[in-house]
Amino acid sequence: MSIPKIVHYAFVVLHYGDATVTMEAIESIRSLDRGGRNVSVIVVDNASPNGTGEQVKKQIESLPDFYYIHNEENLGFARGNNVGFKYAKNELKADFIVLMNNDAVIESADFFALVEQDYSSEKFAVLGPSIRTPVGKEQNPLRLKMLCGFRLKLTVAYLWVDLLATFLLISPMISCLLKKFPRKQTRQELSAMNNVELHGSFLIFSPKYIGKFDGLDDRTFMYCEEEFLFARCMFNNLKTRFNPAIRIFHNEVENRRASILRQRKKRLFRVKNCLKSLKIYSRDVVGKKS
Repeated sequence: MSIPKIVHYAFVVLHYGDATVTMEAIESIRSLDRGGRNVSVIVVDNASPNGTGEQVKKQIESLPDFYYIHNEENLGFARGNNVGFKYAKNELKADFIVLMNNDAVIESADFFALVEQDYSSEKFAVLGPSIRTPVGKEQNPLRLKMLCGFRLKLTVAYLWVDLLATFLLISPMISCLLKKFPRKQTRQELSAMNNVELHGSFLIFSPKYIGKFDGLDDRTFMYCEEEFLFARCMFNNLKTRFNPAIRIFHNEVENRRASILRQRKKRLFRVKNCLKSLKIYSRDVVGKKS
């Protein structure tokens, strides 16, 4: 599939909670060098409970090529994003669709040129950029190999231990201990790579993927969407690619001032949903292909 003369990009920003953060993500899109390309932005308000969706709507409704969709209920990450993905695909006929967290900011001014150069040479289905957090952590690639077999069992076992530790209020101590032994990235992982698992906070979908699917696998509510996406691509002979030349800042801020009980509640939510997602992944994705 070749790139058309006038390329149409659609950015899907899933909004929940903080209008200021979402507008920072939107401003980073507006600041890009379009170079004659068509660029649309779709904000999907995932039933924010604090009225911030309306705040965002008021700020973007007068902007050209901006669209606002309100979900009546919180559909979770995959289904919430898919609302915007389907609109971009079916209504806007976008050539490239970008799913980005509302706390992600694009740092590469030549974003479009880099994406198109990579697609011309690599014909990727899904592209992931370099994603840096406030503490300097690189989030891509998530994994070099698909999660299955012993690694899958080990991951599930770790989550059960994490769940127990969270119930006993000792998970912060374990986290502090693990941070003393961070995983060092190899030189290979700092270079462009093909067929690796990509972080879900910023995903670029090409015509090769858009022509086959209507977004992410929607069998999960939250977490582990990356494992489902990577398996889908590998089973369908679609290339995933990590390109560190494209730079994203992921303002993933952990609220350390929150009370211990609030942190515990948030961690329990994450771990429980990870276990639910991996149960489906093990049974319906990996299990059916083994």
